[in-house]
Amino acid sequence: MEAFSKNKFFAIGLLAVCGACHKETQDPAISQPISLHQPLDKAFTSYQFCKGDWPSRQWWGFFQDSQLNFLVEKGLRENPSLKMAQAKWISTLEYAKVVKSKLYPQLNGNYEEDWTYFGKNGFVLGFYPLPPTLTPPQSANIIDLSLNFSYEFDFWGKNKQRYQAALGIAMMELAESIQAELILSTMIAYAYFEYQTHQTLLCLKKQIYNNYQSISSLLQKRSSTGIDNAFPEINIEKKLFEASQQIIEVEKSVEIDLVVLKNLVGNGPDSFLELEPVPLFLEKPLPVPENVGLNLLGRRPDLIAMIWQAESASKEIKVAKTEFYPNITIGASGGVESLHFNTLFSSNSLTGSLMPAISLPLFTGGRLEGNLQQKIALFNEAVYNYNNGLLEAVKEVSTAIFELKAFYDQTQVQKKVVENRLNKQNLTQERVEKGLDTELNFYYTLIETFEEKIRKAKLENFRYAALVRLMKSLGGGFETHELPELVRGGE
Repeated sequence: MEAFSKNKFFAIGLLAVCGACHKETQDPAISQPISLHQPLDKAFTSYQFCKGDWPSRQWWGFFQDSQLNFLVEKGLRENPSLKMAQAKWISTLEYAKVVKSKLYPQLNGNYEEDWTYFGKNGFVLGFYPLPPTLTPPQSANIIDLSLNFSYEFDFWGKNKQRYQAALGIAMMELAESIQAELILSTMIAYAYFEYQTHQTLLCLKKQIYNNYQSISSLLQKRSSTGIDNAFPEINIEKKLFEASQQIIEVEKSVEIDLVVLKNLVGNGPDSFLELEPVPLFLEKPLPVPENVGLNLLGRRPDLIAMIWQAESASKEIKVAKTEFYPNITIGASGGVESLHFNTLFSSNSLTGSLMPAISLPLFTGGRLEGNLQQKIALFNEAVYNYNNGLLEAVKEVSTAIFELKAFYDQTQVQKKVVENRLNKQNLTQERVEKGLDTELNFYYTLIETFEEKIRKAKLENFRYAALVRLMKSLGGGFETHELPELVRGGE
C-alpha cells in the first residue's frame, strides 16, 4: 500500500512537470534569418569563390561537362522515384480542389423510377381491400425527377481555413518534389565524379603496375648476372601483387559506379551506358551571393516545405476552433413526381421541400478541446521542425564553404607536390641518360609521381563533391516568391 502511494505521488508529479512543459510550448516563434558573414568573409579570401548570384536551376552546367548534363537531364525525365514525388504533389493539389468545393453551393440532379407489383395477399391489396365494383391496380410506377440543393454557411471561416490547410499541404508536396529533383541531380553528380575519379585512378594504378613490372625485369637481369641477390626481386613481387589487387578493387568500383548511374537515370544494370573518361579539372571560381543568410528560406525547397507544413498546421488550429461554433446549413429539393410519364411535367406534379438546419455542440466529452490541443501541438512540432531545419541549412552552407576552401587549398598544394615530383623525374631521366644514375631509380621516381597524381585525383574528387554539396545547400537554383503568412506576418 505504501509503494502504491509513492507511485501515485510520483505519477502526479510527473504529470505536473509535463503540464508545465506543455504550457511553455504553446506559442513557438518562427526563427528569423541567420547571418553568415564570418564564413562568407573567409570564403571570399580564396580564389575558389567570388561574389555573384545564386546557382541557376541547371546548376550542373557550372562544370561544363556534356556527359554530366546528359545524365542529369535523363535522370530528371525518367527516374521513377522522382515521378512518384511529383505524382504525390498532384494528388494533394487535386485533394485541395475537393476541399475547396465545400465553399460553394452543391446542386445535384436526380432521376428515380420505382416500379412495384402488388401481390394479392400483400400489404397494399390485403390491408386495404377495395369494393368489388373497383378493380385494384396490379402495379404502380412512381417517377421522380428532382434537383437537390445544399449549402453550408461558412460564417466562421471553417471551410475556407480547411481549404487553405489543404493548399498548404499541396504547396509542401510541391516543394518536396523540387527537393527530390535536387537530391537526385546531386546524387547523379556525386556518382559521375566518383566514376571519373576511379577511371583516373585505374589508369594511374596500371601505370604503377607496369613500372613495377619493368623494375622486376631489371632485377631479374641483375640477379641472374650476380649483381644483386634475390631479396629485392621478392619485394618487388610483393609490390606487384599489391598493385594488382588495387587494380581489381578500382575496376570493381568503376563497375559499381556505372550500375549506380544507370539506376539513378532510370535504367537497369544491363542497359547500355557509355561514358568517356574525363579528368576532373576546374579552375574557375564559384559565384556565391553575399546575402545568403537573409534569403536562404526562399532558396531552399526543403525549408519552404517545412514552413508550408507549419502554415497548414496553423490553419488546422483555426478549423478546430470553429468546431465550437454553430453549424448552419440549408437544403432544398424541387422537381416533379408522377405515376405516369404523360403527366410528369404538369403543374400538378410539382413537388418541393426546404430544409434549414442549425447544429450546436453542447457536450462532446472533451472531443473538441482535445482536437484543438492536438492541432496546437502539431503546429508547435511543425514550427520547431522548421527552426531546426533552418539551423541545419545554415550549418550545411557554412560547412560546405569551409570544406570547399580547404579542399581547394589542399589541391593547390598537391599540384605543387606533383610538379616537384615531375621535376625530380626529369632530372633523374637526364642523369640516367648521362650515366649518373640507374634505370631502377628512374622507375621508382616514376612510381612516386604516379602516387602523388593519385593523391591529387582524390583531392579533386573531394573538391568536386564539396562543390556539389555547396550547390545543394544553396538550394540548387530554386526560388519562390510566394511565402506563407507565417513568415510574411499575416494573420
